[in-house]
Amino acid sequence: MLNDIEFNTIVEGCEERELQALWLEVSSQLEYATWRHKLPTFASQKEAFLSVVERLMDSERLILIEGAPSQDVTPKELSPFERLRREFPKGEDEMDSGTWFLLETCPVRPQWKA
Repeated sequence: MLNDIEFNTIVEGCEERELQALWLEVSSQLEYATWRHKLPTFASQKEAFLSVVERLMDSERLILIEGAPSQDVTPKELSPFERLRREFPKGEDEMDSGTWFLLETCPVRPQWKA
């Protein structure tokens, strides 16, 4: 979805921070970017964010650890990434400028690797 330059631009400055910082980079920076990958909708921003998180995990720069217990009937066998995808807010109101990542309703917490 994102090329290496876009990915690195988004991630730069977000390491060692909460997932909210990464969300704000994806949802606001790309909105105004002149790149070919414009993300005008919440759904497209969500997919780009999840893609960035997955890429960070694949490169072993980030792992997701379990946060608060699920309020949903989420099967225990789901990975933290799958829980994040499943329980991700449905829209901008629920996301509240990324505040959702700081609340107990967020099922995961970031653990950055050095």
